[in-house]
Amino acid sequence: MAVASKSGANALHGGLFEFLRNDIFDARQPIDTLNPHKPAFRLNQFGGRLGGPIVRDRTFFFFTYEGLRQTLGQTLPGYVPSDAFKAQVAATNPVLIPILNAFPQGQIAVPGSTQVAELSAQAIS
Repeated sequence: MAVASKSGANALHGGLFEFLRNDIFDARQPIDTLNPHKPAFRLNQFGGRLGGPIVRDRTFFFFTYEGLRQTLGQTLPGYVPSDAFKAQVAATNPVLIPILNAFPQGQIAVPGSTQVAELSAQAIS
């Protein structure tokens, strides 16, 4: 982008702006069928500018600032050990019970497998 402006002014000038977008008007993604809530989304872009004289008709200053804050939630599908698999491993080797308990519980059984379950979780970045 190329911008051209006159060299300065003897009066103080400036301006502010703000742009806000959130998830109120967003639709749910097809992958979000397991979660009752839409992923969070907040976008806030803001800034301002200020210019004016330092020495009249000779030296001028110009300052600008722009900020961006964004929170974006995502639905992340994944696989975790099923309850049947956890019980089988715990019966075979009780030392692994703390590791098995670290996994969250799956929400949907995977067809054709008794060892894994599907999990859908939301993450915020």
